[in-house]
Amino acid sequence: MRLQSEDPSIRGYLPERVLQEDAGKELICQRCFRIVHYGTDEFGPPTAEEAAALVRAAVGWCARILFVVDLMDFEPSFSAEMLGYLKQRPFLVLLNKGDLLPKQTSAEEVEVWASERLRHFGLHGKARVVSGRQGFGVSKVFDSLSRGRWAVLGITNVGKSTLVERFLRLADSAGPISPTVSQFPGTTVERTKFSLGDGLEVLDTPGLVPTGRLSDLVCTSCVKKLIPRGRVQAKLYDFPAGTTMVVPGLAAVRALNVEPGSLAVGFTASEVVWQRVNPQKIERWLQPTCSVCSLPRWVTHRVRVASNMDLVVHGLGWLAIRKGAVDLEVTVPAGTELSERPSLVGPKG
Repeated sequence: MRLQSEDPSIRGYLPERVLQEDAGKELICQRCFRIVHYGTDEFGPPTAEEAAALVRAAVGWCARILFVVDLMDFEPSFSAEMLGYLKQRPFLVLLNKGDLLPKQTSAEEVEVWASERLRHFGLHGKARVVSGRQGFGVSKVFDSLSRGRWAVLGITNVGKSTLVERFLRLADSAGPISPTVSQFPGTTVERTKFSLGDGLEVLDTPGLVPTGRLSDLVCTSCVKKLIPRGRVQAKLYDFPAGTTMVVPGLAAVRALNVEPGSLAVGFTASEVVWQRVNPQKIERWLQPTCSVCSLPRWVTHRVRVASNMDLVVHGLGWLAIRKGAVDLEVTVPAGTELSERPSLVGPKG
């Protein structure tokens, strides 16, 4: 983004005094300063149309794509638009937030799982587990990047700018402008090109705005609670017919027909957790827990999930089914999408 001192109502504004006195130093605009230090974003993210136009231009500019995916919320990244871009250029998938995996789940196991999921989406490419926050796996990826133009793509809040910041440190390429990292979806609002030496250029881009993610339907405060940033929490439950699991105020899952001995494991990597509750009190558990959020109406889906498969609630978490198939009644806010997939953690389907 171009820094400017003419209009404080436009992104990129810095007072003229700061621009002159701190020339040559690392600078961030007034908006980004307030995001980092006060946790407020007065401008908000770019519109879906603005972000899409910038990403299209980035794909036209680049020779290769670094596709960043939130490993804790994998499915929302694969929109038809993003799949189209990935079929136009060679790509490498970065499975970010690998530090949140259970300790017993290896990066190698997850990379195999992800490669199979890519084939499910009609893609053929490599996937690497990384952690922008902890730095795990980043230097290995950086050393493997060939010279040329790379565009960093992904949906909002998957950690693209955090990884770019890691690359800059590894390349010792700190300059007057660096990525701003925050918990707000859509912090990056413009394309920013960085030269990392030896002919390697990386273009940071705004996140595409996904559809169907529950975390995009809640208020700013609740978004922070839903963004995965803690080691994944797992709770194992017996799952006879009638068992009801909830994330209070956000989702409910009730077992209808089950095979004998079925189990369910509830997974989240955020501040919310799955809880087993009395099915007769489900309406109480779905009452709003936030006075600011204005969620859409509730909708109920019926799905059958096989053993060793995950039922994923986009933007929230997932339930892994073990030792027998189950028929489920799933209640979520309208617009929230569900997916079924081979289990990410533990036995695979």
